Amino acid sequence: MSDETANGDLQPSVEEAPAAEAPSTEAPDASAQPQWGAAPPAPGTGWGAPPPPGPSCPPPGPSYPPPGMGYPPPGYGYGPPPPPPGFPPIPPGVDPAFKDKKLAAGLCGILVGSLGVHKFILGYKSEGLTMLLVSVLTLGFGAIIMSPIGLIEGILYLTKSDYDFVMTYGVHRKGWF
Repeated sequence: MSDETANGDLQPSVEEAPAAEAPSTEAPDASAQPQWGAAPPAPGTGWGAPPPPGPSCPPPGPSYPPPGMGYPPPGYGYGPPPPPPGFPPIPPGVDPAFKDKKLAAGLCGILVGSLGVHKFILGYKSEGLTMLLVSVLTLGFGAIIMSPIGLIEGILYLTKSDYDFVMTYGVHRKGWF
């Protein structure tokens, strides 16, 4: 806002600021805040002191977790689990590198399962030839049936443990699913 003087000059007007509130004359509650110069609280009653025992606070006991129930020893839970007790070892007639075919057979089963490539990788010649001939001789219409079979078998190969894979497909020679 501005005021106009008699000669036409504009001068800014000064607005008065609202009056500040007067400080309260009431004394603050003396029990709410500690007074300067007052004696310090008794030991064990201030902040950081343990609560007194009562129905809501049991008395202090042994530390948690109890001995023997803490963290597992270092290295526990890392890496492949050991074979379950009671399982027989892999028979000596099985190729020790058979478990290395698991990844290749699983991926081929998922990607080109209708052609039976995953069966040839595992050494199943008659099952692989069956899948290949059904897919090719039906001009691809048989692949509609063989593709889900290959997909399921590929997923089964990849989700089995190495021991189960070798026992199922290397020892027992399970041809389908």
